[in-house]
Amino acid sequence: QNSRTDLKAMQSMVSPIFSAAELYVMNSEDTSQKYEQLYAFLMERFEYKLESSITPVYSLLRYGVGDSKAFAMVYSIMCQNSDLECRVVSGTKDGEAYYWNLITVEDADYHVDLLASSEAGEFIMMLTDEMSGYVWDYSVYS
Repeated sequence: QNSRTDLKAMQSMVSPIFSAAELYVMNSEDTSQKYEQLYAFLMERFEYKLESSITPVYSLLRYGVGDSKAFAMVYSIMCQNSDLECRVVSGTKDGEAYYWNLITVEDADYHVDLLASSEAGEFIMMLTDEMSGYVWDYSVYS
């Protein structure tokens, strides 16, 4: 629904945020610490309002409005810009459509649900067998 010009303008408005996130973790040597720092960087930006948007990345970073998809997409971009492995996983949580991230630390894969981490007040990395209530196509993410 947005023109190419509008999308380019939106991209230019959020690009500095991604650059700042990259700088935020630049001096950290520990991979798991970088993932946690990027989580903190994102979560400290706004008092977020959970809603869907047709421009998830832009709406989350400019207005603090987003859903699990927006958080997973933004976090994935921040991680990838910082040379960290991170994928967006789509599936369900408690029967509802839901998104989270899959990260790699020291050759082990961990699931990161930013919204669940935010509710818990701490960054949480879960192994596959700890993902109670989540369903996804395992073959896509192995």
